[in-house]
Amino acid sequence: RIEDRISGWIFLPKENSEAVQIMHYVHEDTRECLDYYGDKARLGFDESLMATVVLYLSNVSHGGETLFRKPESKNSQPKEDTWSECAKTGYAVKPLKGNALLDVPLNTST
Repeated sequence: RIEDRISGWIFLPKENSEAVQIMHYVHEDTRECLDYYGDKARLGFDESLMATVVLYLSNVSHGGETLFRKPESKNSQPKEDTWSECAKTGYAVKPLKGNALLDVPLNTST
């Protein structure tokens, strides 16, 4: 059912998607980015991802942001004290239960 809803939202057939992955983070836990920008061999893909959808399953009072580390975006988003120090280093999205984040590459040829 979730795959059907995502497929309808992003206008891509669910048959082209990977299996849903559930990530669980604990206090002070971080993970390396899992995206199309870095080493494709590390991800096990021959091609770049067309889109990434992140579904937020819980609320977090401090931290837990999804961070996009692009130097030019660092100062494009005002951040108050509720943001983590890590989030202040780039463009970030706060987790809010029930929200979803769609990340689509601007250049799909890379």
